[in-house]
Amino acid sequence: MQWLCEVVELLPEARQTIYETSSTGQSCWSAVRGNLTSTLDSFSAKITREVATFQTIKPGNGWTEANRKQRSNYLFSDLQLCVWAAQALSVLAERSLKEDRQAVVQRSLTQIFRSLLDAMIAVETYSKSAAWIDPKDRVRLGQKFLLRPQTYIACKNLENALYRLVTVFYSQLQEFPLPPRHADRLEAFVNFSN
Repeated sequence: MQWLCEVVELLPEARQTIYETSSTGQSCWSAVRGNLTSTLDSFSAKITREVATFQTIKPGNGWTEANRKQRSNYLFSDLQLCVWAAQALSVLAERSLKEDRQAVVQRSLTQIFRSLLDAMIAVETYSKSAAWIDPKDRVRLGQKFLLRPQTYIACKNLENALYRLVTVFYSQLQEFPLPPRHADRLEAFVNFSN
């Protein structure tokens, strides 16, 4: 995936190959988009399941900071793949505006926004949950507690990808049918208030 990320960033001819449709009507874009969004969607689902599971655990069950750290390391074990997926998707979508003669990418922008926003919402929900930091520690530390580096890295890279798309497709954002939770979260990016 790192290779794909570097190729789409640096080589216009490689992007053009991804955008083109073959004589059989198949698009390389469909496979690339499918793999990249699947990576993000799996990441989001794993984190969302963790938060839901943690909410069913009774307080005082011996859940310690070491447990939280171990679970966090597990949840973010594929973080680098997600960073590359978000970067590759946003670069391909951004460059498609000028390079995609058949507009194959524009037809899947809603799915790209959904995958990126799902990942962002999942990471933000996790970082605000008791699964991530004990509520007693949150109160004791106030707003000055340190993020685990994984959540910070995930949020910053997802923000970069979303801002890249918002700045390029700003005038078209109203055309994308997004569910309310995605539209609400995207609004912070549209207003540049994230």
